[in-house]
Amino acid sequence: GGPFTDRTRTCYLGSIFDEPVSDSGSAQAVYVDQFNVLGFLPSSRLFKHDIKPMDKASEELYALKPVTFKYNSDKNGMTQYGLIAEEVAEVNPDLVLHGKTGIDTVRYEQINAMLLNEFL
Repeated sequence: GGPFTDRTRTCYLGSIFDEPVSDSGSAQAVYVDQFNVLGFLPSSRLFKHDIKPMDKASEELYALKPVTFKYNSDKNGMTQYGLIAEEVAEVNPDLVLHGKTGIDTVRYEQINAMLLNEFL
């Protein structure tokens, strides 16, 4: 089950080029799953179950340590802002994604909702 089971509307990625989005008012973030299928993360209640208030679950954000860094592959050396995925996994393993070689990335889209919970 899930939002990515309708294979009639899927897009398999070959390559993505540097193309601007012409109408950002209707733009939507897209994600690539473990099968290289392009899709979006739905927010509608129709796609969710076991919905509960977040309550104090977001307090673990205070244990995260934001950093500045430079990507090894960036020849321009531009300063980036973010988190170290291995450190985030120690706080909450559900906030990272794993790849072929281990922990790959932080699920920043999940952290956004947790931040909102802390401000409200």
